[in-house]
Amino acid sequence: QQVKIEELVVRIQRTYRRMLGRRLRKELMRIEFLAARHIQRAVRRYQFMKARQRMMAIHHAKIRAEREIEKQEAMKGRLRRAVDNIYKATRDRYVMKIQRAWRLYKKRQELKQAAEDRRLELLQEAKDEIKPLGERLALRAVDPLKRAVHAIKHIGLDDTLHPKDAPKVENSILKYQTQSVAQAGIIDIKLTVGEPEKHAFGTKQKFLRNTRKPHFVQAEGGDISGHLRFEVILWVKHGSGIDCICDMKADVKPSKSTLAALEARGKNLEAQGIQLAWHETLTFELRGICSLKQGRGGYAIDSIRVCRSVGEAERADAEGYFLVQDMMTYNLPTSLWAHLKRRQTDFEYPHSKRILQQDWFDKRLDRAIQTYNMDEASVFQIRDVFERIQDWSDEEHISSIVLWRTFDLPWTELAECVINTINPTNHDQLSFSEYFQLTCAICMLGKPEMNRILFKHIDKEGKYLLSEEEFHDGIEFMTEGLEGQRTVRLWTRMYKKFLDLDTYSMNLNKFHEFMDHNPRVLWCFLSIQNKFWQNNLGVDFWERKMKMFKKVRDDLGVVILK
Repeated sequence: QQVKIEELVVRIQRTYRRMLGRRLRKELMRIEFLAARHIQRAVRRYQFMKARQRMMAIHHAKIRAEREIEKQEAMKGRLRRAVDNIYKATRDRYVMKIQRAWRLYKKRQELKQAAEDRRLELLQEAKDEIKPLGERLALRAVDPLKRAVHAIKHIGLDDTLHPKDAPKVENSILKYQTQSVAQAGIIDIKLTVGEPEKHAFGTKQKFLRNTRKPHFVQAEGGDISGHLRFEVILWVKHGSGIDCICDMKADVKPSKSTLAALEARGKNLEAQGIQLAWHETLTFELRGICSLKQGRGGYAIDSIRVCRSVGEAERADAEGYFLVQDMMTYNLPTSLWAHLKRRQTDFEYPHSKRILQQDWFDKRLDRAIQTYNMDEASVFQIRDVFERIQDWSDEEHISSIVLWRTFDLPWTELAECVINTINPTNHDQLSFSEYFQLTCAICMLGKPEMNRILFKHIDKEGKYLLSEEEFHDGIEFMTEGLEGQRTVRLWTRMYKKFLDLDTYSMNLNKFHEFMDHNPRVLWCFLSIQNKFWQNNLGVDFWERKMKMFKKVRDDLGVVILK
């Protein structure tokens, strides 16, 4: 009986403890539920206040911008009235001067037009005298009179540019030749976070600036975090060359990566032509794309601005800046804007109906005509040369070897290298558009461009460095068929004289120096160019065209890369 009583006591105690445990758990759950409700209400109240503050800030910024615009319009109205008063007061005084200047200008234009008509008439009479010599001779040779008329009409006797051709030449340079343009702008970007890091980095850059060395400066607008004041500063370095940044974008930084992995990734992207700005405490990264270094065209970014309000963003847009990134995507109340000189994209190149109706007109020919600003007469004269090489064949292609033999040139590895510069569809045969592009490309090459073509062909692995063996092979390739083997052996021994001591190899700059000290190495390449000059429109035409392009590039401030 006593044992049963003790078992009942134990059971009652266990049941009581379980009941107390259940009560305690219910009490804890009640406390957690009430705490969660309090936290949710506080968070919602805080988010609502922040959203309302942002909306009020946007509203007040819009009101301030509208007031500023009203002030500017009122100021413009006062200036307009003042200008109108000045115009009305001085109009009668200048009317007589304008009329007199117009009469003199019109008289000069009439005299100039009469002289031009007389000159063309004399040239036509001379052409009519030569025509009876035989149409076959005229078809199988480029007409020198056409060449003379074209040179006088479109280039001028003093190598000046005809006014009607100015927009076409500028379009050719700015739209199709940017890959060989030396840019000046931002070449590197960095990010710092916090006042201590900003002060340390700024002190170092100030020392570099005082010692006249490349240094970083703060981007316009200051802190990217805006009113949050996290001191997230974007630093930019200015320079020139193919390292210039031509495009920018922001992206999410890879998560769960070590600091060493991020640094290795930055170096890898830099080798691919992408400058990376990141920080271990930030969730985003900025990428500066060096499109010229990647072998594509583009204009350098010369300024980056941080805008903290809608008004600042509208002013940046009006000043020609383009939006890189709205930083609200990364919970920062600012936006990044960049400025660069854009290409001419609204220019429509005028083609004559006669060219457009030809069955051999295609996209490659259209691009070549625009790239080198060739007119209708030049296209058809080069077409006559192409048909002469065809030798009355029905096929719309010519053999590359036959082309070289027609121009009395040896078929060597250099010939294959020159043809590969235009990336033909078939290396052994050329269509008319490919022949036209090849002719213009060869005839308009300068020595720096020739050096780059040869360097790229010798550097088959694309590592931008030449070993001694590759240099020796390149000398043999460039001088194949050249007399004077003693001189060739002397050139092969100059490798160590033009070494880059950092890499102990020959880079492109050292290769330029070698070619400048030994200009006869280019003799074979120059002989190819000279033959193309003589057989297509003549030496005078291409020399005038190169001088004209150089003058327009100087006027536009464009510098060709060496």
